[in-house]
Amino acid sequence: MPELPEVEMRRRFMESQAVGRRILKVAVIDPTVTKRIGPAEITGSLKGQRITATRRHGKWLFTGLENGRWLVLHFGMTGRLAVHGVDETPPRFVRLALHLNDGHTLAFVDSRKFGGAGMTDDVDAFLATRHWGPDPTLPGFDLNAFREIFAGRSGNLKGILLNQRVIAGIGNLYADEMLYQAGLHPETRAADLEPATVKKLYEAMMTAFGASLAVETRYAELPENFLLRHRNRTCQCPRCGATLKVHRVAGRSTYYCPRHQRKRR
Repeated sequence: MPELPEVEMRRRFMESQAVGRRILKVAVIDPTVTKRIGPAEITGSLKGQRITATRRHGKWLFTGLENGRWLVLHFGMTGRLAVHGVDETPPRFVRLALHLNDGHTLAFVDSRKFGGAGMTDDVDAFLATRHWGPDPTLPGFDLNAFREIFAGRSGNLKGILLNQRVIAGIGNLYADEMLYQAGLHPETRAADLEPATVKKLYEAMMTAFGASLAVETRYAELPENFLLRHRNRTCQCPRCGATLKVHRVAGRSTYYCPRHQRKRR
């Protein structure tokens, strides 16, 4: 599932391929992609508009239009963006296509159809209505903000990191990576964290996001000591060679090293 770094790469793609261009035609190929508002509203809102801006919050991508409205995209498990020319074969599983005035088509592709598209007049109001938490990579979020997230919470770390209403953008893969880099067992209780440990987890989060974006989310190019390179390939800890444990935590399959991520009681 696309998480914060993957959606950031989609935002950069949208920025480079679509900002400044005008939408000449909108093709809602699969109406279920617009299930929240329906094809007519999304077509009427987009057709003829110049794309002016992009914005991301957590796993949500917002694309600004000259009429002041924003196209809202959520990528679900398999959603992505693609661009093709008039003489090129469109990719499979296109759900929404925007035909641009430079002769290219911007396509929202989603094989499993868990993603969706909508419209909003106000991004901040959209986020507030859904009670999404802060995005940890945007200005204003720092170690103090991260500390506040854990203050007074008693749940386990994996569950807290996955809660989009607490902090936006972290999914299963990056939650495991953060905990691995910080040497923390996923079932560690937030209430048991020392200030220094919270700082370590914050630094692990920023390192994970920064490293992933540096290689444009190509996991095979991440540093050798990253869990993301090994969890589904070798199933071995890159630090000590131990076989990774797979345990269900917060409803998700969770990978961790039983040696250096021991559960402390």
